[in-house]
Amino acid sequence: MRRVSFIVMFSFVLSFGYALRAAEAPSPEYVKAMKTLGAVVGGLSKPGASEDFEAVKKASAEAKAAFAVTENFWKAKGDAEALKLAEAGSKYSADLGVVANLTSSEGVEAAVKDIASTCKPCHDGHREKAAEGFVIK
Repeated sequence: MRRVSFIVMFSFVLSFGYALRAAEAPSPEYVKAMKTLGAVVGGLSKPGASEDFEAVKKASAEAKAAFAVTENFWKAKGDAEALKLAEAGSKYSADLGVVANLTSSEGVEAAVKDIASTCKPCHDGHREKAAEGFVIK
């Protein structure tokens, strides 16, 4: 009887541990990176923003740094799908810098759309609303 009780209790504790681990609050660095990326996409999506190439170059550097944090976060978690999206975002951020150097407003607009295209699939698949903010699934 003790053995059965122990096995049941151990299984419960293990399941509870996985549930807690599955929905954890993101690190402050990760939250800051997400806010930076939101600000970059939001700022560069405004009318006329694609023609301020100095601001675009700065935004490109900020986005690259934020995606580096994001890549490290998902690499540490071992989530290949999220890591692939973060790596794509890094590439698109580098592309943003290239088109800014070429003074191509159309290129800037395309690169911003590419960056933004990585947001929704990652958010849909890897975050959920919590009582205070979001947690990582």
